[in-house]
Amino acid sequence: MKLDPQVYKDRSKNYFEKMSSDYSNKLGKYTELMHNALIKELEGRSYKKLLDVGCGNGTFLSMVLNKFDVEVAGIDISPGMVERSRELLDERADLKVGDSEHLPWDNRSFDIVTCIASFHHYPNPEFVLREMGRVLSPHGTLMITDPFTPNNLLRSFFNLTVKFSESGDVKIYSQKEMQELLEKCDFKLIKWETEGSKLKRFFIVVAISNV
Repeated sequence: MKLDPQVYKDRSKNYFEKMSSDYSNKLGKYTELMHNALIKELEGRSYKKLLDVGCGNGTFLSMVLNKFDVEVAGIDISPGMVERSRELLDERADLKVGDSEHLPWDNRSFDIVTCIASFHHYPNPEFVLREMGRVLSPHGTLMITDPFTPNNLLRSFFNLTVKFSESGDVKIYSQKEMQELLEKCDFKLIKWETEGSKLKRFFIVVAISNV
């Protein structure tokens, strides 16, 4: 049974609306590992503008602003999460409520796009990747971190049963699937690695736009 994409989006929105007031004390403990991994990836890079897709409560954007002299923006499907981001970041970030398939920024607006623990919620991942490529500057950098399991049987079981999840999860990707998606959407994969252990394992992807 294949669900309508809007079902997944509505589930994600409702789930994170409920979670928004206490996210840092719940899933935030898991995503903290991803935040730290991407901050390391950003060190030493020359860039001026960064967009975080699925920005949540703004914790990662706050870390970026505290460490680097850059402009930042963020988008999330949950109004509650964006409100938490505004409380944390004040006027230091361009924050919007919206769908990652329709990013409300002009072409070539950002040097780097990040996506943390959000990609597995997207029912139309190709649409999202093409939008990320559109708003990136020529040969801009995309960084994605997302939950991962190297166990093929476990990943297959999750992907078969995920349609019953109320949190809006869609799919856990293998390395091969991510690489194929990126190539199809005009990105060149330049780094893949995994970190964490057991239920806190995640992958890190760094890719360059070929557009």
